[in-house]
Amino acid sequence: MASKCRKFVPNMFNKSKCQACFGSKEAHSAAALESNKASRKVSKCGYLFVSPDFDFSNPLDRTRRWQRRFFRLFDDGELTYSVDEAPDTVPQGSVDMNKCTDILDAEKITTHPNSIAVVTPEKTSYFKADSKEEIQW
Repeated sequence: MASKCRKFVPNMFNKSKCQACFGSKEAHSAAALESNKASRKVSKCGYLFVSPDFDFSNPLDRTRRWQRRFFRLFDDGELTYSVDEAPDTVPQGSVDMNKCTDILDAEKITTHPNSIAVVTPEKTSYFKADSKEEIQW
């Protein structure tokens, strides 16, 4: 059932719920969600590396190249990454950090220093940085 809200505004305590109607983000129309995207703010941004989808237990997959991408963490909890930092570049991927169940040190899994695993019910994504300071988001 779609919400009658014209604009989805994240609740300050639960960002997946609307401040106005307390309906879920998914219950709002595409127009209401687009209206929110236009007004949201970037909380943190910078370059990190994302791993292509592969099995780290396979030694051949471990040698594949990580891709350098520009990441943006928005105040509504969406983490997006794209090939460059231009604001109009279409993101290549995103993670809804409101659905994140765990963030793990992934160095033992990936064999890359400064790597983390972001776990959501849908997927586990692997990211890394050149230094410990850069990965501290």
